[in-house]
Amino acid sequence: MFVTNQGQQINVEIQLRSHQAFPERMLMYWAKMYASQDESGKDYIQLNKAVQIVIANFKLLRKAHFHSMFQLIDPEDGTVFSDHAEIHVFELPKLQIQQLQGTDALEKWLLFIKGNKQTKEALAMESSTMKEAFEEIQRLSQDPKTRAIAISREIHLKDQRQREYDAMEKGMKNGRDEAIAERDREIVLNMHMKQTAPTVIAELTGIALDNVMRIIESNAH
Repeated sequence: MFVTNQGQQINVEIQLRSHQAFPERMLMYWAKMYASQDESGKDYIQLNKAVQIVIANFKLLRKAHFHSMFQLIDPEDGTVFSDHAEIHVFELPKLQIQQLQGTDALEKWLLFIKGNKQTKEALAMESSTMKEAFEEIQRLSQDPKTRAIAISREIHLKDQRQREYDAMEKGMKNGRDEAIAERDREIVLNMHMKQTAPTVIAELTGIALDNVMRIIESNAH
């Protein structure tokens, strides 16, 4: 999560897999983010908008377009109850753009995330920020230790699926969650020690960006 100059809270995460309670998960993380402002003892009038953004590598909603935005509104006349609540969903499989020409900045970033190496290279030539991101990805992919972490993460995901099956059979959900959380913590902290950006950690490992940030922040205390 980061805070804009205007005080708005923005949380961005990349998710590779869905589950049946994914919308509720997003709502819970939005609620926790907004409620965190109360920790500083702010008056209600001082509270700022909280925006939850998820970039999903799967289809989640019935809508055909890749971008959906949700607010608290009256369905009868569309009156917005409060603009402080805002959730965005970007579904990468619905991003059907064949050429870069005519795309806006948002579409280019989504293409950068979704695209292959050739697409990333083409976008990097148009933007210094994307060039920096591409070079960071290249640097990490050439680092044997980072590759080992990525391989370890893939093995971990396979093990996780097996543990999930075993947990359902044996009723060991709590133990499964703790094992997954501990493994994610180890991976994130190892990459963080190498000064890898949180967004890059999330992209390479598939761990949600908000989880990456929480692990790093908890280790700093």
